[in-house]
Amino acid sequence: MAGIALLAVPGVATASRVQSDQAEAACSLPDQRSGFPCAAQFTLRGTNGYRVTVSGEPGGPEHKAVTILVERPGQSATYTGDGTVTANSIDAHFRHFGRIAVHFHAKEIRRVRVRGNCLSDSRVSAKARFGTFTGLIRFRGEGGYTEVSTRHVHGGTGDPRAIRPYPECGPYSALSGVGLLAVAEDGPIFSVGPEGFMTRTGPLSVPNPQSYVFRAIDVEKSNGIVIARDAIAVGQPDTFSFDDALTAATIAPPAPFSGTATFQQTARGTKNWTGSLAVSLPGKEMLPLTGPSFSADLHRWPVG
Repeated sequence: MAGIALLAVPGVATASRVQSDQAEAACSLPDQRSGFPCAAQFTLRGTNGYRVTVSGEPGGPEHKAVTILVERPGQSATYTGDGTVTANSIDAHFRHFGRIAVHFHAKEIRRVRVRGNCLSDSRVSAKARFGTFTGLIRFRGEGGYTEVSTRHVHGGTGDPRAIRPYPECGPYSALSGVGLLAVAEDGPIFSVGPEGFMTRTGPLSVPNPQSYVFRAIDVEKSNGIVIARDAIAVGQPDTFSFDDALTAATIAPPAPFSGTATFQQTARGTKNWTGSLAVSLPGKEMLPLTGPSFSADLHRWPVG
């Protein structure tokens, strides 16, 4: 009788079909023109000024990567683990970091005009379903540097650019000028180079001699969770100095970096990278960025 009653009420059957159609429309195959896949995603505020974004890509194989992006100006950390993602749910266990087990309740589907990407002023159309994720949302970073715990949050499924529009572009290194790269064996990467101007014809191609971009990246795996940490800062001309022969340099970047570093290439070609330079990353304070495990090089980027 229940089945007969359902068929007898066209509105109920139509609503069910609409919900199914919305799931298919909002989480279809990637748009080949834009290259952006579908995402199930939500963002909420963490403690200590951090913003926490949970996302995964529905469709395809059942087990997909689920990411938790923790960020504040100049610092970020991405935690990636295995999980199950559909157009209506995210389920992932982040070991000692936390647990995400939510169901999505769609309220509307919208098409919005957003920036094509962070380096573009052009606008494109992006579509997503918007509604509420309910269930278990819990995350605690190392040492409690940030925490979130809630049972519901607004979010969406569909084009991630519609769910969370691109923020203002951050600083980038130019594609020309003098820079330094220091890489540790099985450890962090540090780089510095001139800040690039944003141009319509060649983004990041023109160096700004008045400022330098410092960046540190560290990647590790903890109990099956891949953690990628990143820090970036912009310094004035006196924070990075070097000689014309590119055999010597000194570095003293601003926060979240601390200390100084010296690069010196001897007449025999030996390159020394020493000093007290360190960086504070989310979940990893005062990470050393110099020492014998690093290979450093001072170079000039090709022009153009």
